[in-house]
Amino acid sequence: MILILLPRNRFDEEISFFFQQKSMDFYTLEHKLGLETRCIIWSQEHSGSVIQGVDIRIIGGKFGLPEETISKPGIPHFLSDDPILLFNGRSGIKLALDSLKPENIWLPSYLCHTIISAVDPETSHIRFYPLDDNLRVEELDFVDEIKYGDFFLFIDYFGFPFDRGLLQELRRKQVILFQDCSQALFSEWDEQVSDFCLYSPRKFLGVPDGGILKIGSNYHRAHPVLEEPPEEVFMELFWAVVKRREFDVYGDENHWNRFFIEGEERFTPGYSRMSDLSNYLLRNSFDYQAISRIRRKNYQTLLDKHGELALFQDLPDGVVPLGFPIKVENRDHLQRELFKEQIFPPIHWVIAGVVPPEFQKSHLLSQRIMTLPCDQRYGDGEMEHIAKSLLKIKPV
Repeated sequence: MILILLPRNRFDEEISFFFQQKSMDFYTLEHKLGLETRCIIWSQEHSGSVIQGVDIRIIGGKFGLPEETISKPGIPHFLSDDPILLFNGRSGIKLALDSLKPENIWLPSYLCHTIISAVDPETSHIRFYPLDDNLRVEELDFVDEIKYGDFFLFIDYFGFPFDRGLLQELRRKQVILFQDCSQALFSEWDEQVSDFCLYSPRKFLGVPDGGILKIGSNYHRAHPVLEEPPEEVFMELFWAVVKRREFDVYGDENHWNRFFIEGEERFTPGYSRMSDLSNYLLRNSFDYQAISRIRRKNYQTLLDKHGELALFQDLPDGVVPLGFPIKVENRDHLQRELFKEQIFPPIHWVIAGVVPPEFQKSHLLSQRIMTLPCDQRYGDGEMEHIAKSLLKIKPV
């Protein structure tokens, strides 16, 4: 058996020449998943010669570095109005907390553990407020305990807006409202809703680093003096996006995950600025309208086929989803089986040991949730593959 890897732009001419030389009958098995590299397996089977073209690109995982700039770049909303450009998102939380030094920090009972790494326990006391297993505020008794000047962080989960009614009530109590849009890059900040807004473009785009903090007019907007990006960490993250692009385009080995993990382990909150590379890419390398349109279309496709599993069972206007989160009883089994189909859904998030156990509904969600990829790298073929794989895998 001979394995031939060809870049997609050379596939037709090279394979045509190959068969002219071999003078053989053949057929091509095409999944047409919109992938950049085609894997050709030449084998002798039965009485004739068979060529099978199969796709080798995986669905999910780290984004690769973009290959080119766009012809008509425009400044995206999250870079408008001179925000603070930081090395990572959690640094934005640290910067706000270090400046304000609130006595109490209210965090949702469902969150990424890295948020807590931005809190100085010597200065502020962490309090959790309850969310149910649909990421809605479970009950409002805690609101009576929130005081003037407390810091309240809320998350627009998976691109969907947090309970705006609760925020209006907290506004009246003059609470500091911090909006975490790390999963909602395309949500435009409204200063009437929150005092601070944080974006993390790495979760949506192929940039090595970056966190973006917007500050309301009621607070001091002077930019702090920031250090250069930590070189060793940046290089790990840089190679992660480069290696992922090489894998997508040329079928290279998937070394990107090793670089990504090693970089993430040292991706701590601090006072370092965004790299020049990420800043340039965000301004010149992405068609944000197309990305928004594709993500919404892919989400709707999965919603039409597996709406009964969806954490969010409708797609409001203006929402651009991070992914397609589902709730299933047999999550770990299902994830392992999807891996076999070259589908790699992440888990957002594991909260055991982070959130107190009395928040039972949040812990239940953490045990059942999984996020199916539906981002701009993929189209109808990949969404169909995900949908069929879910149907094929039997529950346990």
